[in-house]
Amino acid sequence: MTVGRRRQFEEQAAVRAARDLLWEKGYASTSLTDLELATGLNRSSLYQAFGSKSALFRRAVQSYCEEVLWPLIEPMEADDAGADEIAAYFLALASRIRKSARQTAARGCLVTNTATELNILDDAVADMVHNYRKRLHGAITNALNAIDGLDHPDRKADVLTAAQMGLMITARFNPTAAAETAETIAADVRTW
Repeated sequence: MTVGRRRQFEEQAAVRAARDLLWEKGYASTSLTDLELATGLNRSSLYQAFGSKSALFRRAVQSYCEEVLWPLIEPMEADDAGADEIAAYFLALASRIRKSARQTAARGCLVTNTATELNILDDAVADMVHNYRKRLHGAITNALNAIDGLDHPDRKADVLTAAQMGLMITARFNPTAAAETAETIAADVRTW
């Protein structure tokens, strides 16, 4: 493995380790010492590789979007998406919430958690949160538009988007209730 490839791999591993820690603790509650322990990199190496704690956080959020969120949303963006894809999305959330609660501290969603800290984060992170919500809403709207005779798909997309974000906050303190609610939403959507 060449030095450039090894460094890229090491950076990706560090981003994932930081992502998991930041997902669990949040930006404000994560110290540089915490990041050193999680990534195995000393402070100097963290700054050399990422520039700042906030830059590492942006990389962690981007990694989370690419590896976790976008694969869940993409089926609802397909031309032939409909109620089944929305239901599958909410069932996938329920499954992830239950699995996360069994394996680690309940974490919810990194991007939704980040929305609660926007007052201390930079504009680039705020844009990532807004873009996530916009993409999620657009995907749900796309799938709802395929349901014949459905009244007010945009309003229903607003409700489902807000419900999803609320579910992910609830998942942090009551994962069972969040998973059950996601399953109920999936069942309801299938009747539309």
